[in-house]
Amino acid sequence: MTEKIIYDFGSSNGDDIPYYLLKAEKVVAVEANPSLAREIEKRFSSEVSQGKLMIENCVLTVNHSLKTVPFYIHKTSHVLSQFPKPLQHSQEYNEVLLPAKNVVEIIKKHGNPYYIKI
Repeated sequence: MTEKIIYDFGSSNGDDIPYYLLKAEKVVAVEANPSLAREIEKRFSSEVSQGKLMIENCVLTVNHSLKTVPFYIHKTSHVLSQFPKPLQHSQEYNEVLLPAKNVVEIIKKHGNPYYIKI
């Protein structure tokens, strides 16, 4: 029997992860914001150590040649953090360089999806 893997692209603070863990043997949380990725890792440390939850802290890109890209973290609201560069109010963001990965690259690493939330 094939292992069920759920991908959560844009995991935010991980609120959907408990449901996904009930529905699959493995969940792959993909979150660009480093503080949110750390929050997920801390919140679900048991599932991470058991290999039930994998966390990819990266920016999703279509360009396979990029290794890092700038990501813009909003100073007061994580939901406003973004890639690409903000066109307005850029002073409200901090720019950080993050790993860049392609969706196909992530799926090849972790396995074929049972379900993908984007």
